[in-house]
Amino acid sequence: MKKPSSSYLLGLFFIVIVSIIWTFASVIVQHLYNDLDFDSPFVLVYIGTSLFSILLPFRLIWERRLQLWRYCGRLFGKGREGGDDDDEVIIIPWRHSLEQQQQQQQ
Repeated sequence: MKKPSSSYLLGLFFIVIVSIIWTFASVIVQHLYNDLDFDSPFVLVYIGTSLFSILLPFRLIWERRLQLWRYCGRLFGKGREGGDDDDEVIIIPWRHSLEQQQQQQQ
């Protein structure tokens, strides 16, 4: 029998963690509604959606932080001595792929 890969085991670990978090979240919500007489489900949905929409831009910036750092350095005149400055900086990947598709169609 073949040994499972590390990425497969990591995926299983994350599935277990997410299921545990969901279980605890449902227990907390049940406690809020039954024991504390909290009767406003819209507030919980609003808070969850607001936090998610705040997280997305920060996550994009975090993933692209090195490219943004190089791009800002190039804008302010730093890093012109390096030889790798001629490489194109890709900050928003889907925008870059759309531009490539448009160039290929022309």
